[in-house]
Amino acid sequence: MTLQQLKYVVTVAENGTITNTAKKLYISQPSLTNAIHELEKEMNIVIFQRTNKGIVLSQEGEDFLGYARQVLEQAAILEDKYKGQDGGRTQFFLLFRGDFFTFGEKENMATVQLLTGNFSYTDNFDTHQPDMKWITLRTPKSIWWKQADGVMELTPRPCTLSDKKQPSFLCRWVKHANYTASTRLDFTPQKAGELAGLAVFQDEKGHYVLGKRMNTQGDCEVVVIRSDKEGSRVVARQPLGTKWQKKAIWLQIESKGSSYTFAYSRNGKKWHTLGTPQEGHIITTQYAGGFTGSSIGLYATTTETSR
Repeated sequence: MTLQQLKYVVTVAENGTITNTAKKLYISQPSLTNAIHELEKEMNIVIFQRTNKGIVLSQEGEDFLGYARQVLEQAAILEDKYKGQDGGRTQFFLLFRGDFFTFGEKENMATVQLLTGNFSYTDNFDTHQPDMKWITLRTPKSIWWKQADGVMELTPRPCTLSDKKQPSFLCRWVKHANYTASTRLDFTPQKAGELAGLAVFQDEKGHYVLGKRMNTQGDCEVVVIRSDKEGSRVVARQPLGTKWQKKAIWLQIESKGSSYTFAYSRNGKKWHTLGTPQEGHIITTQYAGGFTGSSIGLYATTTETSR
């Protein structure tokens, strides 16, 4: 397996056809097809199903695509960090063994475990660098996160998840239809537009945000914001009161197949559901119109004014 093969899979999934992908990558169609066939043979899976109308991702292919994106994201980070420091090129190696993959420069290899099946994962943020499974939207031009002493600190940026920019969103690929994600949030909003919390994201026109913010009336509240092709709007809210502006709260997003439930807690034990379950269609590839995959993670902004 090579990084080039993984790039082929991701690009074909995004373009939907072998022909268009071959033109985009400036390679012959037979070469692209053979590279994917070799990868499928090596992995002993079917990534793409061939139909009369073209190709579609198989269920195994959907899972594989998420892993491929993880590897390519991390390889890109390593390249940005180490490539060209002396003006030369860096040779990267990639090796899969069971649920682990090892990649990087010959003298600076890293091993990461791929999480598969049912599992429980907790990140205590007790190192000085984020776990390599955390990713960002687009390549960051500056560092807006800091991890140390059991805390992940995000610097809110003046853009939201609805903007085609780089918001302060540190996320992980979603691999299951049923899951629960929660976090403790220490955040003191100072003015309207400042928000921090959790978000589940498909694209700029398909995501939910669960966060603590100060509204335009100057009140502190917990809100659920839905963003779709019709725009962004608050679908549930709970006032917290002035004394909770500086206090920590806990947030939780639960996915159950085709619906999402949002909740908050004042002590991390007793949870309060916000509004009614929200339909999950806007977080699907069908709604987005492409094989983009969904992610969930930590989010902060200074410009969220949805009502």
